Amino acid sequence: MLLVLPYCRGGDLFDLASRHRDVLTPRLVKRIFAELASAVHYIHANNIVHRDIKLENVLLTLPPSTLAVIGAPERFPSAIATLSDFGLSREIDPAHPLLSTRCGSEDYAAPEIIMGQPYDGRATDVWALGVLLYALVEGRLPFDSRAANGRNRVKHRIARVDWAWAKITGVLSNDWADPKLIVEGCLRRKESRVTMDHICASDAVRDSIAVPLFQSAGR
Repeated sequence: MLLVLPYCRGGDLFDLASRHRDVLTPRLVKRIFAELASAVHYIHANNIVHRDIKLENVLLTLPPSTLAVIGAPERFPSAIATLSDFGLSREIDPAHPLLSTRCGSEDYAAPEIIMGQPYDGRATDVWALGVLLYALVEGRLPFDSRAANGRNRVKHRIARVDWAWAKITGVLSNDWADPKLIVEGCLRRKESRVTMDHICASDAVRDSIAVPLFQSAGR
Protein backbone atom coordinates (compact mmCIF):
# COMPACT_ATOMS: atom_id res chain seq x y z
CA MET A 1 0.00 0.00 0.00
CA LEU A 2 1.32 3.43 -0.96
CA LEU A 3 0.17 6.76 0.44
CA VAL A 4 0.86 9.76 -1.79
CA LEU A 5 0.53 13.01 0.14
CA PRO A 6 1.13 16.66 -0.72
CA TYR A 7 4.46 18.03 0.43
CA CYS A 8 3.94 20.49 3.29
CA ARG A 9 7.17 22.46 3.16
CA GLY A 10 6.32 24.64 6.16
CA GLY A 11 6.79 21.87 8.71
CA ASP A 12 4.35 21.60 11.60
CA LEU A 13 2.53 24.20 13.64
CA PHE A 14 4.42 23.30 16.82
CA ASP A 15 7.71 24.33 15.20
CA LEU A 16 6.18 27.57 13.94
CA ALA A 17 4.73 28.40 17.37
CA SER A 18 7.98 27.51 19.14
CA ARG A 19 10.60 29.06 16.88
CA HIS A 20 8.82 31.71 14.82
CA ARG A 21 6.26 33.30 17.15
CA ASP A 22 6.76 36.70 15.52
CA VAL A 23 5.10 35.30 12.39
CA LEU A 24 1.89 34.45 14.26
CA THR A 25 -0.04 37.68 13.89
CA PRO A 26 -3.70 37.70 14.97
CA ARG A 27 -4.85 37.62 11.34
CA LEU A 28 -2.65 34.62 10.48
CA VAL A 29 -3.67 32.75 13.63
CA LYS A 30 -7.33 33.28 12.80
CA ARG A 31 -6.80 32.10 9.21
CA ILE A 32 -5.00 28.92 10.31
CA PHE A 33 -7.61 28.20 12.96
CA ALA A 34 -10.45 28.82 10.50
CA GLU A 35 -8.99 26.19 8.17
CA LEU A 36 -8.64 23.69 11.02
CA ALA A 37 -12.16 24.38 12.26
CA SER A 38 -13.51 23.83 8.75
CA ALA A 39 -11.61 20.53 8.47
CA VAL A 40 -12.84 19.26 11.83
CA HIS A 41 -16.40 20.36 11.06
CA TYR A 42 -16.20 18.40 7.79
CA ILE A 43 -14.99 15.15 9.33
CA HIS A 44 -17.57 15.41 12.14
CA ALA A 45 -20.30 15.88 9.51
CA ASN A 46 -19.09 12.56 8.06
CA ASN A 47 -19.16 10.88 11.49
CA ILE A 48 -15.38 10.78 11.93
CA VAL A 49 -13.62 12.03 15.06
CA HIS A 50 -9.89 12.80 15.03
CA ARG A 51 -8.95 12.28 18.72
CA ASP A 52 -5.39 13.57 18.40
CA ILE A 53 -5.63 17.24 17.44
CA LYS A 54 -2.47 19.08 18.51
CA LEU A 55 0.10 21.54 17.17
CA GLU A 56 2.36 18.73 15.97
CA ASN A 57 -0.43 17.27 13.81
CA VAL A 58 -1.05 20.43 11.83
CA LEU A 59 1.19 20.77 8.78
CA LEU A 60 1.84 24.02 6.95
CA THR A 61 2.02 24.38 3.18
CA LEU A 62 4.21 27.50 3.37
CA PRO A 63 7.52 28.12 5.19
CA PRO A 64 7.77 30.78 7.92
CA SER A 65 9.58 33.19 5.59
CA THR A 66 6.58 33.19 3.25
CA LEU A 67 3.98 33.32 6.02
CA ALA A 68 5.74 36.39 7.42
CA VAL A 69 5.12 38.45 4.29
CA ILE A 70 1.47 37.56 3.63
CA GLY A 71 -0.23 40.90 4.03
CA ALA A 72 -3.82 39.66 4.10
CA PRO A 73 -3.96 36.01 5.22
CA GLU A 74 -7.74 35.87 4.88
CA ARG A 75 -7.37 36.44 1.13
CA PHE A 76 -4.53 33.97 0.49
CA PRO A 77 -5.85 31.84 -2.40
CA SER A 78 -4.88 28.34 -1.21
CA ALA A 79 -4.86 26.37 2.01
CA ILE A 80 -2.15 27.23 4.55
CA ALA A 81 -2.75 24.45 7.10
CA THR A 82 -3.45 20.72 6.81
CA LEU A 83 -4.83 18.54 9.59
CA SER A 84 -2.81 15.33 9.61
CA ASP A 85 -2.27 12.02 11.45
CA PHE A 86 -5.61 10.25 11.55
CA GLY A 87 -4.10 7.19 13.20
CA LEU A 88 -6.37 7.51 16.25
CA SER A 89 -9.47 8.63 14.37
CA ARG A 90 -12.54 6.46 14.13
CA GLU A 91 -16.05 6.41 12.79
CA ILE A 92 -18.87 6.98 15.25
CA ASP A 93 -22.56 6.23 15.32
CA PRO A 94 -24.27 9.63 15.84
CA ALA A 95 -27.09 7.90 17.72
CA HIS A 96 -24.62 6.27 20.12
CA PRO A 97 -21.44 8.39 19.93
CA LEU A 98 -19.82 7.63 23.29
CA LEU A 99 -16.32 6.14 23.24
CA SER A 100 -14.17 4.72 26.02
CA THR A 101 -10.64 4.29 24.63
CA ARG A 102 -8.25 6.76 26.26
CA CYS A 103 -5.97 8.08 23.54
CA GLY A 104 -4.22 11.21 22.31
CA SER A 105 -1.83 13.56 24.08
CA GLU A 106 -2.46 14.35 27.74
CA ASP A 107 -1.89 18.09 27.28
CA TYR A 108 -4.82 18.19 24.85
CA ALA A 109 -7.10 15.67 26.60
CA ALA A 110 -10.51 16.83 27.79
CA PRO A 111 -11.55 16.42 31.46
CA GLU A 112 -13.88 13.52 30.67
CA ILE A 113 -11.00 11.56 29.12
CA ILE A 114 -8.67 12.34 32.03
CA MET A 115 -11.33 11.12 34.48
CA GLY A 116 -11.96 7.90 32.55
CA GLN A 117 -15.55 8.73 31.62
CA PRO A 118 -17.26 7.75 28.35
CA TYR A 119 -16.81 10.65 25.94
CA ASP A 120 -18.17 12.07 22.72
CA GLY A 121 -15.19 12.41 20.36
CA ARG A 122 -16.74 15.44 18.74
CA ALA A 123 -16.74 17.29 22.07
CA THR A 124 -13.18 16.22 22.89
CA ASP A 125 -12.01 17.40 19.46
CA VAL A 126 -13.55 20.80 20.28
CA TRP A 127 -11.62 20.87 23.58
CA ALA A 128 -8.36 20.04 21.76
CA LEU A 129 -8.98 22.86 19.28
CA GLY A 130 -9.37 25.21 22.24
CA VAL A 131 -6.04 24.07 23.68
CA LEU A 132 -4.37 24.54 20.29
CA LEU A 133 -5.78 28.03 19.80
CA TYR A 134 -4.80 29.05 23.34
CA ALA A 135 -1.24 27.92 22.61
CA LEU A 136 -1.11 30.02 19.44
CA VAL A 137 -2.35 33.10 21.30
CA GLU A 138 -0.39 32.73 24.54
CA GLY A 139 2.75 30.89 23.43
CA ARG A 140 2.23 28.11 25.99
CA LEU A 141 -0.26 25.36 26.74
CA PRO A 142 -3.14 26.27 29.07
CA PHE A 143 -2.48 23.44 31.52
CA ASP A 144 1.31 23.63 31.58
CA SER A 145 2.16 23.07 35.24
CA ARG A 146 5.51 24.83 34.82
CA ALA A 147 3.69 28.02 33.86
CA ALA A 148 1.74 27.73 37.12
CA ASN A 149 4.86 27.38 39.30
CA GLY A 150 4.45 23.62 39.30
CA ARG A 151 1.59 23.71 41.79
CA ASN A 152 -0.24 20.73 40.29
CA ARG A 153 0.24 18.09 37.71
CA VAL A 154 -1.24 18.69 34.28
CA LYS A 155 -4.01 16.10 34.52
CA HIS A 156 -5.24 17.47 37.85
CA ARG A 157 -5.54 20.95 36.40
CA ILE A 158 -7.36 19.60 33.34
CA ALA A 159 -9.83 17.65 35.50
CA ARG A 160 -10.68 20.87 37.35
CA VAL A 161 -10.65 22.97 34.15
CA ASP A 162 -8.11 25.14 35.96
CA TRP A 163 -6.67 27.55 33.43
CA ALA A 164 -6.35 31.30 32.91
CA TRP A 165 -5.11 33.88 30.46
CA ALA A 166 -1.65 35.23 31.14
CA LYS A 167 -0.17 37.50 28.48
CA ILE A 168 -3.35 39.04 27.12
CA THR A 169 -5.16 39.68 30.40
CA GLY A 170 -5.68 43.40 30.95
CA VAL A 171 -4.04 44.40 27.69
CA LEU A 172 -6.27 42.46 25.33
CA SER A 173 -6.04 43.77 21.80
CA ASN A 174 -9.24 43.86 19.78
CA ASP A 175 -7.47 41.64 17.27
CA TRP A 176 -7.41 38.80 19.83
CA ALA A 177 -11.00 39.27 21.03
CA ASP A 178 -12.56 36.65 18.73
CA PRO A 179 -9.94 33.91 19.39
CA LYS A 180 -10.30 34.60 23.10
CA LEU A 181 -14.05 33.98 22.97
CA ILE A 182 -13.56 30.73 21.07
CA VAL A 183 -11.02 29.41 23.56
CA GLU A 184 -13.30 30.30 26.46
CA GLY A 185 -16.14 28.41 24.77
CA CYS A 186 -13.99 25.33 24.10
CA LEU A 187 -12.21 24.95 27.44
CA ARG A 188 -15.29 24.19 29.47
CA ARG A 189 -16.83 21.09 30.93
CA LYS A 190 -18.65 19.01 28.34
CA GLU A 191 -22.11 20.16 29.48
CA SER A 192 -21.44 23.77 28.48
CA ARG A 193 -18.77 23.37 25.79
CA VAL A 194 -19.47 24.94 22.41
CA THR A 195 -20.00 22.82 19.31
CA MET A 196 -18.25 22.86 15.95
CA ASP A 197 -21.38 24.42 14.45
CA HIS A 198 -21.05 27.31 16.90
CA ILE A 199 -17.32 27.73 16.21
CA CYS A 200 -17.72 27.70 12.43
CA ALA A 201 -20.56 30.23 12.63
CA SER A 202 -18.41 32.67 14.64
CA ASP A 203 -17.00 35.85 13.12
CA ALA A 204 -13.45 34.63 13.84
CA VAL A 205 -13.92 31.71 11.45
CA ARG A 206 -16.35 33.13 8.87
CA ASP A 207 -14.32 36.31 8.27
CA SER A 208 -10.89 34.68 8.25
CA ILE A 209 -11.20 32.95 4.87
CA ALA A 210 -12.41 35.40 2.25
CA VAL A 211 -11.64 33.27 -0.82
CA PRO A 212 -12.98 29.92 -2.08
CA LEU A 213 -10.29 27.35 -1.24
CA PHE A 214 -11.98 24.32 -2.77
CA GLN A 215 -13.61 24.16 -6.17
CA SER A 216 -15.48 21.29 -7.77
CA ALA A 217 -13.90 19.36 -10.65
CA GLY A 218 -14.10 21.09 -14.00
CA ARG A 219 -14.25 24.63 -12.59
